[in-house]
Amino acid sequence: DRTNSEIRKITAVSSDKKTISFANGDGLDYPHKNGTIFNGIQELRYFVDSTGTLRRNNFETNGNQPILENVEALQFQYGVDVNNDGIIDSWANYIGETINVNGISFLTNISMVKQVNIWLLVRGTVQDENLNDSKTYNIADLNYQPPSELRKYRRILFNTTVTLRNFKIES
Repeated sequence: DRTNSEIRKITAVSSDKKTISFANGDGLDYPHKNGTIFNGIQELRYFVDSTGTLRRNNFETNGNQPILENVEALQFQYGVDVNNDGIIDSWANYIGETINVNGISFLTNISMVKQVNIWLLVRGTVQDENLNDSKTYNIADLNYQPPSELRKYRRILFNTTVTLRNFKIES
């Protein structure tokens, strides 16, 4: 039930880890025993660096962890619901993009996003002299064709759609 969920920014956790303070000033008091396990939310950022390595930054001391090499493309599209009826009305390439739905223009914002479509194009590590990969890969709204000097590598395109559940933004 999405109506009873929300996302808030945690600003402090008490030293005894029993009180969590939020940006809007209220807090939660957890009367739990030592050793109680909580499921937390962690901010992670994924990106492809200039060497083609997919990395994850968890904003801690071990940030920018390598995950996968030979990544040629990582793209996202955002399924937006402009009238909050639970149905994806259009796909945006970035938050803040103006989209047209039934002749009406909408400026997308994060609260409209209900799904994320993810594409990942990965290249093999060994050249195949018998291969000339001149295929055009459709990735989000982009068409990608490998440059001639890299066409002897095999590729695989992964694509998945993630539905965001219990998602609500409070300002």
